[in-house]
Amino acid sequence: MTSDADAWATVAVRVRVPGLTAEEISRQVGLEVERSPRDPGVWVYDVPVGQERPLNEHLDGLEVLLAERGEQLGGLPEGREVDVVIGWSPKRGQDGMTLTPELVARLARLGAGVVTWTYTDHS
Repeated sequence: MTSDADAWATVAVRVRVPGLTAEEISRQVGLEVERSPRDPGVWVYDVPVGQERPLNEHLDGLEVLLAERGEQLGGLPEGREVDVVIGWSPKRGQDGMTLTPELVARLARLGAGVVTWTYTDHS
């Protein structure tokens, strides 16, 4: 089981637009990415909350990000793929998260999927 000291979380927005590079997506969205995946056509923006902060703070940060940049993300060309990637290490064997109705509505307007990854130590 993961201890409180080992718990971490991260949330990122991942976008792919056929025919656009991550750099071009950055310009259209108005946000520079700090890391780049191997595929130059994939734009990944990490919600700016420290990994040591609880998952709910990352989700709050995601909601703020979508409130501020949802129009730009929604204005990307047709064929765009938008995902939110949520990764965390639960503090206990059973843990969970809550997506607010407002966050779900913002994700739905973008046609965004949600991918979750949990990391636990079962030793």
